[in-house]
Amino acid sequence: MNSLPQGKDIIKDWVTSHKDEISKILDVGAGEGTYRKLLHDIKDFEFCAVEIWKPYIEKYLRTDPPTYKEIYDIDIRGFLFKSRDWDLIIFGDILEHLEMEEAKKVVDRARQRCKYYIISIPISHCPQNKEHGNPYQKHIEEDYSINKVIELFGPFEEFYDLECKIGRHGKPLNNPINIGIFIGKGKFTTASQ
Repeated sequence: MNSLPQGKDIIKDWVTSHKDEISKILDVGAGEGTYRKLLHDIKDFEFCAVEIWKPYIEKYLRTDPPTYKEIYDIDIRGFLFKSRDWDLIIFGDILEHLEMEEAKKVVDRARQRCKYYIISIPISHCPQNKEHGNPYQKHIEEDYSINKVIELFGPFEEFYDLECKIGRHGKPLNNPINIGIFIGKGKFTTASQ
């Protein structure tokens, strides 16, 4: 599933209310650049992306003029967060594509290098195979719950449970799902300074 519209308004409102604390944003699993498109009009953020699927990088992320300062063409499991510090790291519909323990390690490493992090993730049974030829779209973990997300990736300052009946482009979903939006504080406090 590509990024669903549910929860994007919550993320945009939260980023708007924290814009004075945020300059550098890392978009993990940037795909089509959904979060950069969503947030670019709030402020001139420095966006960087991590994306493993080369066709997405070429079609959506490498633009002229450039919209991302840096694009890391790498599997997030091998990304070294210690190379930079971030004000905000967004894990938008990405962690379900990893085994839970791998996802936990990724988020734990990321939290050491950011002020804030946001996770958007299906929190109901949500199977998915590869889409549009992209094998990385397959959901490895299909059954996250609110409690499991909090246990693995928390603590969180805020979280939201949103029922999704309408998918991308306004089309009804055959099987409604829930999306969780989770907002937490990282351990690094001075990325923008």
